[in-house]
Amino acid sequence: MRPRDRGLPGALQDAGQGAGYVDELGYMELDRRGAELLFQVLTEWEEKNSVAIASNESFGGWTKTFTDPRLCAAIVDRLTFGGNIIETGTDSYRLQQTRAQAERSHA
Repeated sequence: MRPRDRGLPGALQDAGQGAGYVDELGYMELDRRGAELLFQVLTEWEEKNSVAIASNESFGGWTKTFTDPRLCAAIVDRLTFGGNIIETGTDSYRLQQTRAQAERSHA
């Protein structure tokens, strides 16, 4: 069973077992309670382990996900302090595969 299938308790339990990974952050808007819970999970992870975040949004766009500006700033601050930011500057690999498949089917 993958950690995300076990919900928040599984995520918190996994915080002590290696790196934490959040994929597609910024894809969905979180209500205040959801954002607060994510902040707690990220805090647990980053205090004990490495954290990796994948997002197609820049930090400026995270205000659409975390609608409370103060909470958004706290999450960005927590993640970026002492961290390494890797910007690939590339499109989503899913988007690239979809475009390539469409081109092959039209050829």
